Amino acid sequence: MTRLSIVGVHLGNVEDVSPRARECLAAANLLICESRKEASRLYRALGLVFPDYRELSEHTTAEERSALVGEILKHDRVALVSDAGMPVLADPGAEIIHQARERGIAIEAIAGPNAALLALVLAGQGGTGFRFAGFPPRKTQERPVFFETLVRSDVPVVLYETPYRLKKLLGELARLRAPGRWRVFVGVGLTTEKEFTLDTELSSLRSRSEQVPVGPPVVVLYRDRFFSGESTHSGRN
Repeated sequence: MTRLSIVGVHLGNVEDVSPRARECLAAANLLICESRKEASRLYRALGLVFPDYRELSEHTTAEERSALVGEILKHDRVALVSDAGMPVLADPGAEIIHQARERGIAIEAIAGPNAALLALVLAGQGGTGFRFAGFPPRKTQERPVFFETLVRSDVPVVLYETPYRLKKLLGELARLRAPGRWRVFVGVGLTTEKEFTLDTELSSLRSRSEQVPVGPPVVVLYRDRFFSGESTHSGRN
């Protein structure tokens, strides 16, 4: 019987890959990955032999996704991974899960690091819930309304963005006219040697955003209820 394992991998520190995840990746005879480059790098770091693979990315068409489920059915041990962290969340793997379940494929999840949850923890937020907004819209005309809805939230909002669009995102957040006092937490390269975090008032974001390096980011926008002052951290102690 085919088993599809949704495998959480590291965000940037390979030591965070669990023994269970490593065992699953070693046993897989088909790997569904976001990109061969990142997946092969993961296998090399773990000292594993890279298996047969298929790519599943934002560029994969609906027809290709359907065909991919057929490929999964030809194997008994299939692993699904993202380039970093936990698959399916703000990730092209979501639709595959639904299609696989409809075809009677057994599905399991192997827990791993998640950038959104790590950012909430580092920001000291999430005790009363949070909203995961994922990636902002790509279309320019849709972005203003998207950002305006964020500051109407009663709970912290988590955003993802690509490294090369981070500066644009921070600029748009800095221009928001938000009711009350809001703060922004920015984490770049979480769990890596070059981990950078910034926690600042929304009103100060414009002047402080130049400090933020290029890298895999996660952003938390939240109401200022407990914090006073600002904080910046770069690298490990």
